[in-house]
Amino acid sequence: MKTAIIYISKNGATEKVAGMLQKSNKTKDIEAFNLKEKKHIDLHNYQNIIIGSPIYAGKIMNPVKRFIDDNMVQLLNMNVSLFICCMDDNRADEELQNAYPELLRKHALFCEHVGGEFNFKRMNFVERTIVKKISGVKNSLQKFNFGKISALADSI
Repeated sequence: MKTAIIYISKNGATEKVAGMLQKSNKTKDIEAFNLKEKKHIDLHNYQNIIIGSPIYAGKIMNPVKRFIDDNMVQLLNMNVSLFICCMDDNRADEELQNAYPELLRKHALFCEHVGGEFNFKRMNFVERTIVKKISGVKNSLQKFNFGKISALADSI
């Protein structure tokens, strides 16, 4: 069964999770698509779909939202798993509930936040300043939940 990982990544965390999922089981036919590079994906070639996005200002990124809106009917007839990358553990469940449409969340085989990272090397000055002020983190920090990433890989 072919699987498509459809994601967007601003500073690299979601892309890292997509890479981990792609490498998780060499016997599965898994392709990853970054919506920054490929806007239209023919879902007819896949049985399983994994969708991932980072959370910024409490929302998933617009290309992922548009992809879901444009493909909702088809997604509801497929095996779908959803994830977000989020660094705020206290708000992660709330962020997840707000990230994806309720109908899609209820249909999904897996719907979780999988941690994330603050990669200061990939952030611009304004982003670094905001992250430092809001989170109190002064240096790059990685906080992936490898147990949830493994469970996500097992869901397909």
